[in-house]
Amino acid sequence: MARSAASGASNLTSERMMASPARKAVCIGGLEEAALVAAAEGIALTVADKQEILAPLISPSGTGASKSSLCADLLNQRPTEIDTIAGAVVQRGLR
Repeated sequence: MARSAASGASNLTSERMMASPARKAVCIGGLEEAALVAAAEGIALTVADKQEILAPLISPSGTGASKSSLCADLLNQRPTEIDTIAGAVVQRGLR
């Protein structure tokens, strides 16, 4: 949720996305939105939990050096997995 769409739209690695204040804000916004839905479902994410989720995105040893699978799908003109990745969160958010 935190990086898939932003990576797909920008064709950037996670590390490069998170180096841009505007793109980082989009990633954090996606995470915050998912956290609100999680809270509505009774799952509380702490600030530390969110930091743990975001940490690999800026680390070359984490996922920082890679692009999202959504980005790879778009580049290779394959169907995306956006419904699988975000669909459950969207559906729960609509309730």
